[in-house]
Amino acid sequence: MFGSKLYTMIVKPLKVTGILFFSFFLLTSNISCSAIEEEVDKFEEEEEEEEVIGTMTALVNGEAFESYIIGDGESVSATINIVSTEVYLGAISGFDFTAGLTKPKVIIFDFVGEDYETLSNGKVYDTITPDFLSEGAFAWYTQNNGEDGNEGFGTLEELEEVYVKITSIDKEKMLISGEFNYKGTSSATGKMYTISNGVFSNITFELEE
Repeated sequence: MFGSKLYTMIVKPLKVTGILFFSFFLLTSNISCSAIEEEVDKFEEEEEEEEVIGTMTALVNGEAFESYIIGDGESVSATINIVSTEVYLGAISGFDFTAGLTKPKVIIFDFVGEDYETLSNGKVYDTITPDFLSEGAFAWYTQNNGEDGNEGFGTLEELEEVYVKITSIDKEKMLISGEFNYKGTSSATGKMYTISNGVFSNITFELEE
């Protein structure tokens, strides 16, 4: 049962509504379509006039990463799953489409604690959780470079350090904000990725029990 919950927690935050979800389909299926690109351009122009509700920003090896919740569209999401009375598992993910629809950059991190009732402002997770049952955090990073393929890291062996801090959580309005930093090295290429100055603000989270 926990395995299915864990799967849901890791996969569910990757969903992106509407046009953003379809862009992820294009990425995974390696489909290129100029007509879809034109529709996305129209979508982005319309969304520019809508209020930014939530944000995720960071630096990836010094380059800006930006992900937003604007209007009814979202490219950053969060979930907290109360696995048991002794374990909760949070997951936050963001997609950056600055380089194009089919070239997203993706930040994903999880945080694990013992009792959801004690989760409050100022909570820090600065150790790597080896099994998603022990208190700590875990993180991934990946980006698509078009014809050059994907790059990044996402295994326990590749992650070197992680830091997540919950600066604000409103359990009634279901909003969460915080800070994050982490670092890892790709075992395939030896390239190091440093994710720094990470901030997520006013992200609506889903609570699952």
